Amino acid sequence: MLIRSQDKLQLINLENGTTAVDYRNKKNILFYDIGSVEPTSTIGEYSSEEKAIKVLDMIQDNYAKLDCVHHGVYIHGDCVSVFQMPQDEEVEV
Repeated sequence: MLIRSQDKLQLINLENGTTAVDYRNKKNILFYDIGSVEPTSTIGEYSSEEKAIKVLDMIQDNYAKLDCVHHGVYIHGDCVSVFQMPQDEEVEV
């Protein structure tokens, strides 16, 4: 799955790493390359920890829906293989 950063300047392949809420500033979502202990980039900034966690939930839900595409065969209607990081004001908690 691909994730488009909030500022739309980065397109990240989730297979190459992981996303996490910043443990120091719990309002930011970071991307880490596989095996890296330092974040590669900040892909989203939110006004509260609750919003950042909500966005991680959204990424997880979207990723879970990707099993609807198997070997290139489209099976279900709500698959999205590119997740656009929402703006802060678009996230309701």
